[in-house]
Amino acid sequence: MNTSAFIVDVEFVWGFQTRIAGLSKTSPSFYYPPPTTFLGALGESIARKLGVGESAGRGIIASLGRELLALGIRPLNCVPLKYEDINKIIAVKLTSGIPYPDPRSIASSYDSPARGKTVMVSLDENSPILRFLLVFRKDKIDLRGKALELDEDYFWRIHRLGSKESRVSVIDVRRKDGIDAEEGKIISKYSFPVMKGVQPLEELQRKWLYETYISPRDIEYSERANPVLTYMESRSLIPFRIPILVVRTEEPEFIVEVREPSAYYRVDGEVVIGWRG
Repeated sequence: MNTSAFIVDVEFVWGFQTRIAGLSKTSPSFYYPPPTTFLGALGESIARKLGVGESAGRGIIASLGRELLALGIRPLNCVPLKYEDINKIIAVKLTSGIPYPDPRSIASSYDSPARGKTVMVSLDENSPILRFLLVFRKDKIDLRGKALELDEDYFWRIHRLGSKESRVSVIDVRRKDGIDAEEGKIISKYSFPVMKGVQPLEELQRKWLYETYISPRDIEYSERANPVLTYMESRSLIPFRIPILVVRTEEPEFIVEVREPSAYYRVDGEVVIGWRG
């Protein structure tokens, strides 16, 4: 099996906005960009380079998810801080039979919801950096019946993670092919899914939290299915253990036992946990 792994270092300008769906208009943000958000950014990069439209772009994201074997996140020098601030936005609504926005009533045409954001705070003199480790079943994805090869250039072209204000810069991309699936007891510094075959044993370095994400392998786009509805209906959700870097000199580590049907993948001395191909 010609598996391909990519290690991607992403530098943040300030942080990101990726809100939790279904928790009212004042929904909070996540600690880290969910796996589906990263695949969405990668899919947008591929679609932009190929010059295809939004519909094809959604197909690229779903195709990436089908080939994905693992995706983990590791903070290199930063800690996430979640908060909500008030934003003045144009309100599209119907009040007392009057549709808004309405130029005759400017004040009533606006709303001020609190929106969740996450600031990435650097623990040293450098910009905040997250490292993403992805493993794919093969180095190609299907795009409308044609094989599209994944290469480093698509990762270099990623420019945001989350909303349009969530600007990032990719500062390093490394690729390694021919990664084998393994099982057993390992120490991981990356976020990992808690699913069948994955047994978290012990935190060696604190701290580790939980976040629930949509399974990146089950992304759907149709009239009755999209990531927002999937999250709100609690379909294909997986809890992830996520590392929080508190002190620069003490990286979070977790002892995990991995058995079938899950697997771990070792890439340049780093370990990420995911699905067996």
